[in-house]
Amino acid sequence: MSTEWMATAFQTLTTNYPEYRNRWISDDKWMEIIRNNYIDDPSKEKEEELKFTRANMIRAIGARWKTTTQDFTQTNQSGIFRHRYFVSFVVESDKGEMVAKRRQVTYLYATKPGQDYPRKPRVAEVFKGEDEMDDCIRGLKKRKRAEDEVDERISATTNQASIDYYDTGYWNSGDAKNPFVSLVGESVSDCLEKRIYSLRHSNSLEAAWVDVVDAHDKDGLCKPAAIFKIRQQCQLLCQAYIFALDWMDQQSDYDVPNKTWKECCEAACEHLNPCGNLAATTGKTIAGWNRDFRTNNKFQHPNPIVRSVKSPEPSLFEHFPESKDIIKGFANGNLADLTTELLRDFIVTKLHPGLLKNIAIHDEQKELLCFYSENLPAISTVQRWMQWQGYKYCTRKTSFYVDGHERDKQQCHWK
Repeated sequence: MSTEWMATAFQTLTTNYPEYRNRWISDDKWMEIIRNNYIDDPSKEKEEELKFTRANMIRAIGARWKTTTQDFTQTNQSGIFRHRYFVSFVVESDKGEMVAKRRQVTYLYATKPGQDYPRKPRVAEVFKGEDEMDDCIRGLKKRKRAEDEVDERISATTNQASIDYYDTGYWNSGDAKNPFVSLVGESVSDCLEKRIYSLRHSNSLEAAWVDVVDAHDKDGLCKPAAIFKIRQQCQLLCQAYIFALDWMDQQSDYDVPNKTWKECCEAACEHLNPCGNLAATTGKTIAGWNRDFRTNNKFQHPNPIVRSVKSPEPSLFEHFPESKDIIKGFANGNLADLTTELLRDFIVTKLHPGLLKNIAIHDEQKELLCFYSENLPAISTVQRWMQWQGYKYCTRKTSFYVDGHERDKQQCHWK
């Protein structure tokens, strides 16, 4: 009898039932799911007749989608992924003794074709006796809560307290929290997952890089070279986070020594430097980016003026500091009639010609004034200059007081 029916059953279940999609499920669990849904009155003889074994099921699914199941890149358009681990587990023998065994566990992941490919599972489990294990764990937790009255009061206000209490894994330790500084109540692994998604998104679209930069570069001050570097930073830091998820908690799962955050950063450089990404050539640089990024999940703006929270000084004021006092004097002397149009007329007809008279023929600053003379400043430009000096634009009010006793016409009456 052909074993192709198992691949068809797998495809039907993952297509029609969302609870079987977007999650890693072991081969043992899939055996149980297919058995409960497709075999009436299951028995050993009937399973032998249908050739229903773990090996046949994995082989049938692999034959249906061939080698694409092990492709963890965007070229995998089938939506089916497979990953394998060798794990150790303890089972009860016929004599009632607990015996250690080791075998290969195959994990399967199904999602909609064309979506983001998943990350390989970090925790390898064997789902044998899942119900018995769940009952045992629930019993242990129930007895523990009865012994500890403090835990009951904490769990009444937050669910995270009980989760952290029983979570003794590496990600709940201080060594894991210190480099990444996750939010209160957020596990370090969830924090890294969110940052990986954010950094991956920044490279997925042409303008998505602004989502990982302070102030979203709303003034458009990032130059193309800076944008290119930001994209490379995203790639390197994202790769370091991926390595951290896979390697910093592998001791308990795969009996392999855990790697440090520094080693993950160094590995990211070794992985991407040969591809031309040279924004960082040492792990120390990536670790520094992480310290900046972990504050609010954004990089600092590459423009130093934006980083210092100061608006850039207009070029006219930068090259001609005396123009600031001249404009301010004119504005303060004409507060009753001051408008943007009036100030622009003063700059074009009096300020620029006056500055030109005081500049030598071959002075470099003359080129800037000649530019302003040929390209007259727009009204919006003059309005920004006024705002930079502290003036605020508003509609004319019904009552407006101006002290005009120092005007020339008033001084004539003093005599």
